[in-house]
Amino acid sequence: MDRTVTSPRYRCYHGDLVTGGPLTEVDLVAMTWTAPCTGAGTIRGSFPLSSGEWPTNHADSTVGKRCLVVTYDDGNGNEVAIEGGPIWRTSYDYSTATLTIAAFGLWTYFDHRKLLARVLSSLVEESRTLTFAGSLAQIAVDIVTEVVAAFPQSVPVILPDRDSLGTGPHERNYPAHELGNAGERLKQLTEVIDGPEIQFAPTLVDVSGKKFVRWIMRTGTEATQSMVTQNGPDHVLDVRPVRAGVHNIEVETDGTMLADRTFAAGRGAGEGRPVELAVSDFLVSRGWPALDAEARSTDTVSERSTLQSHAAGRQQVGSRPLRTTTVHWERDGAPDIASVRPGDWCALTVQDDWHIPDGETRQRIVQMSGGNGANAAFVSYAMQEGAL
Repeated sequence: MDRTVTSPRYRCYHGDLVTGGPLTEVDLVAMTWTAPCTGAGTIRGSFPLSSGEWPTNHADSTVGKRCLVVTYDDGNGNEVAIEGGPIWRTSYDYSTATLTIAAFGLWTYFDHRKLLARVLSSLVEESRTLTFAGSLAQIAVDIVTEVVAAFPQSVPVILPDRDSLGTGPHERNYPAHELGNAGERLKQLTEVIDGPEIQFAPTLVDVSGKKFVRWIMRTGTEATQSMVTQNGPDHVLDVRPVRAGVHNIEVETDGTMLADRTFAAGRGAGEGRPVELAVSDFLVSRGWPALDAEARSTDTVSERSTLQSHAAGRQQVGSRPLRTTTVHWERDGAPDIASVRPGDWCALTVQDDWHIPDGETRQRIVQMSGGNGANAAFVSYAMQEGAL
């Protein structure tokens, strides 16, 4: 099949989720993908069933059982996995005999797993509690380890070296009676002050001459110097050269998260419910009106120190306007998509613009997106603190 009509450098594969393969190539039409630094990405696309690439009886036995992976050829014969995860939805159009597939990053698998002490029978011991201690990144690894080890029918995750993730005084207790989802527990860790970044990055492996996928868990914090980022120099995005590849830049400033008081309410009801508060006078001292906010996902938290970390984390996000810069650049330009990962840093240089200051700014890649239906890839960058 000639792939030059859509994109000679993108490929999509589907395979068994439990084993990660073997992967079978499928030619998706109008395929799009997103890959965030922390959280779950997406892959969407469709194809005519008349192509014969997908057995017609696969639709019902696909959702929740198979995975979808999108890869990119770096031009030197190296195929790099960009995003991949469980297929959770399919839809069929009778008039065109077209099947549409929607897959989401591996994080969504953990949204469907309960974090419980290992249950060896049909009875759940409500009084049992899982306790993890160490750095927040280590606790994130402990959560994934517990979930994956609970059943052999889990997913193929490559875990980081726990000892390399620092140490810490943190402790998390997860009672069985809360029936907490592992994905939500991971999210809670990322939302506290100095919380870890967590990413499940797909990678291709060869098993007996066939392609399989594994997901590498990447996690760390700025404090431990193990952030989810590149080891080498910043990627260079310079709009000044004629052949730079950048063909548009969009800047959005968002004030909907602003706050000078942030509350975090924990487990309980009425007057017995613990509430912690984080305060900053940065905004009001510069003329902003009083603004309040509330941390999310704290209903199950009972420790006041943990509640305070949630409040402080949300307050840090709301202390300044969030400025997001989206750079659109040619898919085959520099840097090559295959060399960039969400979480990397870049040096963006602009000159003679009405809105964007001249010179170089260092920005963090918080999300990447693209597809085979466009000539450009789209990368979102964010400066966590707008210039005031």
